[in-house]
Amino acid sequence: MNQTKSPRRWVKRIALSFILLFGVVVAFLIIERVRGSLALKSRINELTARGERLNVKDLEPAHAEAGDDAAAALLLLSNRLDAVSSLWIVAPPSGRFTEPGKQVVASRLAAWSYEKKTNGWLEVQALLAQDGALATDIHSALQRRGWNDGCDYHNGFIDFKTGPLVMWKSLSQRLAVSALAALEAGDTEAAVARIEDSARLVKLQTNSPLIICQLVRIASATIAWNATWEVVTSGKCSEPQLARLQAAWEGMDFSTDMARAMEMERAMTLDHYNLLAESAKNRAKALEDIASMAEFGLGSEPLAKGAGLRRIHTAVWSFAWVRQDELRSLNRWQQVIEFDRAARTNSWDSVKDGVTALDDDPGWLADALSDSKRSKMNLYDRTRFLFSGMTFSVGSQTTRKAMQAETQRRMMVVAIALRRHRIGHGKFPDHLDRLVPEFIREVPVDLMNNKPLAYRLADKGSPLLYSVGDDGRDDGGDFSLATATKEYRKIWDGKDAVWPSPASAEEAEKAANKK
Repeated sequence: MNQTKSPRRWVKRIALSFILLFGVVVAFLIIERVRGSLALKSRINELTARGERLNVKDLEPAHAEAGDDAAAALLLLSNRLDAVSSLWIVAPPSGRFTEPGKQVVASRLAAWSYEKKTNGWLEVQALLAQDGALATDIHSALQRRGWNDGCDYHNGFIDFKTGPLVMWKSLSQRLAVSALAALEAGDTEAAVARIEDSARLVKLQTNSPLIICQLVRIASATIAWNATWEVVTSGKCSEPQLARLQAAWEGMDFSTDMARAMEMERAMTLDHYNLLAESAKNRAKALEDIASMAEFGLGSEPLAKGAGLRRIHTAVWSFAWVRQDELRSLNRWQQVIEFDRAARTNSWDSVKDGVTALDDDPGWLADALSDSKRSKMNLYDRTRFLFSGMTFSVGSQTTRKAMQAETQRRMMVVAIALRRHRIGHGKFPDHLDRLVPEFIREVPVDLMNNKPLAYRLADKGSPLLYSVGDDGRDDGGDFSLATATKEYRKIWDGKDAVWPSPASAEEAEKAANKK
């Protein structure tokens, strides 16, 4: 009898052990669920009490009326814009440098080439003439006051679609080339009008609160700045025309607009986790996106391999760890936003030493560029932190780019005001204070060091206007390559970010036909 009961006793013991183990696991997961929910709620209450806006509704831009939507009006012109897309096969080398501090004046070139392809102003003028009314129609569309970017900010990042960002950048290129073509043809008024349209396009996108939208906007602004630089330095503009160009670039703040985009994406992240928690389909789609990114070296594969294991993993995650993961994302966003605020309030120089701490924290899964950080996490954290960190290509460089863009915009306004002063008074001023209040309301601050933009008269009374650059140190307007920089492609590659001088015709021709 004892021998027959013994196996049954072991079966019962094993069953009881499994039941106890199952109970322990369930209890553990329940505790994790409660712990995460309470911690997240506490953090949200804390941030809300501090005045942080965590609701998409509070950050969403106002929608333009149907008849006042510039974006919609421009989209109606998309087919006509595509018809002259061959214009960009070999675009004029606007913004190209021959050496540090010297920029090509593309409108003075007869021709230019790249990779055995050659173009010139005759070809550009012919392409623009294919639809002579397009410039007028673009101008008319840009006079509308509203801008609906086409984004639905209330659905997190599941199947999120941005507006036609490529089109806006392409349109900026077309307007810039049109301005330079008019300048080359001697029609300064048309060149000024196209620059006004370029700046208007950039200004209309002020309230597109997504980081990618603001980065594309900054890229479009750079294209427009290069064309504006040529028009301003041509010496062909009258004082009223220069005043119009200056007004076109006033009333913006790229750094503040980027900060608003960061806040919006923080709020969208909270909605995103709610969507992940409520739907297995949403979780599968999000994991699919992560896996797709990993194929291109952006981040790493999810821990669980195979569809079955992933379903089990994400189901457990959605029950026990979704709020812990969400809290981790929220804290990361807060870290990024507070870094950005400190930079904008004080200066880039005041925060640059903290860049490593922000961007290279080994506790984060990835900055969407490296798998090494994920591998440093223990198994438990890799299991529960399934999604946090995967969106964080956002860091110090986003803040730096926005601050550079805003400083460069301020430099543009001052550079135009200097030209107006010379027309009105016969010479450039010996100090930027001389521009106030006749040409500018106040001397703009350099966001790199939170001091007024640097300026002095150089040889033969020519103006030297500059920012102290990324290192925050005033090198007296030294535009030579900064340490560890290999090639001068933009003014921020120099020790100081110096407003460029025109290259000579010989230098420009050589640079324009670079292989």
